Amino acid sequence: MESGPSEQPVEITSEISSAPGRKHSQALSPSDYKLRTRIQRIVGIFLYFQHRRIRRLLRSVAEEFDRSGRIAVEVGAGSTSKHKYFSSALYVSSDFVEREGINLVEDASHLAFHDRSVDLVICENVIEHIYDPQGLLKEIRRVLRRGGCLFLVTPFLFPLHDVPYDFFRYTEHSLKRLLHEYSAVSIQKVLWLPLPQRLFGRFVLYYVCVARVDQIELT
Repeated sequence: MESGPSEQPVEITSEISSAPGRKHSQALSPSDYKLRTRIQRIVGIFLYFQHRRIRRLLRSVAEEFDRSGRIAVEVGAGSTSKHKYFSSALYVSSDFVEREGINLVEDASHLAFHDRSVDLVICENVIEHIYDPQGLLKEIRRVLRRGGCLFLVTPFLFPLHDVPYDFFRYTEHSLKRLLHEYSAVSIQKVLWLPLPQRLFGRFVLYYVCVARVDQIELT
C-alpha cells in the first residue's frame, strides 16, 4: 500500500491569473457529466499491472520536480489525486467538475495560472475528451516555466468511455506532431500484454508522453 502526505488545502492565489478571458469554469451538473468512479475502479482492477507501470513513470518525473517552491498542476484530476507524489512541491488538482479533492474548478483550455508559473503539468486520460486538443496543449505550454515538463497519458486501444465526451484516439506519430513546440518529447508505450514489442508493439493500451520546455527558448 502506497502512502503519502495528507491532503491539505493549498494556497495558490499568487499564481492565479486574473487576465481577461481566463475564467474559472462553473461545475457541470451531474446530469450533464458524471465521473463513473465505480467503473473506474473496476477497470483499475483489470488493468492493475499496466497502471502500475504508468505510476512508476509518473513517480520518476514527480521526484524530479518535488522541490520546495515548485508547482505541479494536474489537469482533469477526476477522482484520483496525485498528491501522494509531492511532499515538498505544491500540488494543485483541477477539473471542470466540482468534487471532493479538487482545488480548482476550471476549463482545461483556460487554465487559471499566470504565464510561465507552473513547473509540472500532469494530464492523464484527458486529451481524448477535449474537442480542441491543440488549444489544450497550447494552454499547458503557456503556463509551463522554462525547464518545465508535461506528463501526458492517453489511451489508444481502449473502449469508449465517458460517452458522449470520448472524441479521439492518438498514435505516437500524431502525438509528436501535437507536441512539436516542446524542446524534447519522449513517448513510451504501455501494451495490453507484457510481450515483446517487436511482435506485439502495435497492441498499445496507453501512450505515455514526457514533453519538456527548454531552459533557454528562442524568441
